[in-house]
Amino acid sequence: MEVEGADHGSNEVNFTKKTIVKATGHVPEPHSLTLSNLDLLSGHFPATYFYIYGNPLVANFASIVDALIISLAKTVRHFYPFAGQIVPNPSTSEPEIISDNTGALVVEAHANITLQELNFYILNQSVEGKLVSINHDFPLQIQVTCYTCGGILITFTFDHALRDASAFGKFLVTWSEIATNKDISSVPDHWRYLHARVPPTYDP
Repeated sequence: MEVEGADHGSNEVNFTKKTIVKATGHVPEPHSLTLSNLDLLSGHFPATYFYIYGNPLVANFASIVDALIISLAKTVRHFYPFAGQIVPNPSTSEPEIISDNTGALVVEAHANITLQELNFYILNQSVEGKLVSINHDFPLQIQVTCYTCGGILITFTFDHALRDASAFGKFLVTWSEIATNKDISSVPDHWRYLHARVPPTYDP
C-alpha cells in the first residue's frame, strides 16, 4: 500500500510502501505462548537494531527489498512467533504471544540526504518517526531506507516480549544465512520454560 511521507526539517524521509510478510512453507497451527515470569519482568517494549550499508552497486533498491522480503518469509517459518501477535490474555490480562502468522511488517522509505549527512547525535531528529516507526500490531518491523548516495539503512524493531537479545541476534544470523542460500546454523527453540505457579505459592 502507498503511505505518506514525513517531513522533519532538512532530513526528510518519504515512506513509499508497506508489505506484510507471512511465513512460507509449513508452520505450526495457531497457538498461544505464555510469557515467563522473567519475560513479564523485563517488559513489553520495542528494541531496535541498525545496519548501515554503503552503495551496494550490485543491485538496485527494489531488487534488494524483494530479496529481503523473500528471505524474511522463509526465516519467520523458523521463528514463527515473530510473525504473530502480542495481545492480553482475556483471563489474566497479561500479554501473551499468539502464533497465528499475522506477519511481519516491512516498510520501504527514501531519504533526501546522503548517509554521511545522517546525524546520530540528535536521535530525536534523525531517528524517531523516520527510521523507527512503531506499529503495535506487528511485534517485528523492518524498515529499509534508501539514501541519495545509494546507501541503505535497515532497522529491525522487535518487541522485547518475543525473546531476548541473544535470540534477536540468532534471528538476524539465520536471516542472513537464508538470504545468501546457506544452511542455517541453529534451529530456535520457542518453548518458554519458566512459568508462573498456578496457584502462586509463597515462602519466607
